[in-house]
Amino acid sequence: HRHCGGFRVHLCSDRRIKQDWDYLQASNNFRFMTTKQMGVSLDRGIYDSPYDAFTNYMNILGDFIARVNSLYPVDMEDEELNSLLTTIRNQEEELVQLNDQVKRLQALVKEQSEKEKAPAKKAPAKKTTAAKKTTTAKK
Repeated sequence: HRHCGGFRVHLCSDRRIKQDWDYLQASNNFRFMTTKQMGVSLDRGIYDSPYDAFTNYMNILGDFIARVNSLYPVDMEDEELNSLLTTIRNQEEELVQLNDQVKRLQALVKEQSEKEKAPAKKAPAKKTTAAKKTTTAKK
C-alpha cells in the first residue's frame, strides 16, 4: 500500500515501530532471500530456501504495514497528515505551557490567601521597624 513508507514511520513516536522498521531493512533479510550463486555455502539461517525467506519477510512486512496504517488514517495524504500532526504537537506544547501557568497562578493565589489569613503576625513586625526608622530620623 502506498501509505506505508518511511515517512509515516518517521512521523510516529512508537519506539517499537521504528525499531521494527530498522530490522526490516537489515541486510540479513535480503541475504536469506537471494538466489545468486556465491560459490561458497550461504547460511540461510532458519530458512530452507530463498522462497521460504521471502514468504516470511512478506508476511512480516504485511503485518508491519497494518500496524503503521492503524496509527493514522489510511485515506489521508502524507502532507495533510504531517500538517495535522504538527498542529497537534503545537497544541500539546501550548497545553503544557498553560498548565505550568495555571500551577504558578494557583501557587500565587495560595500564597496571597495565606498572607491574608495571618496579617496580625506580620503587622506588629512592620510597626516596630517603622518606629525604629522614625526615631533614627529624629536624631
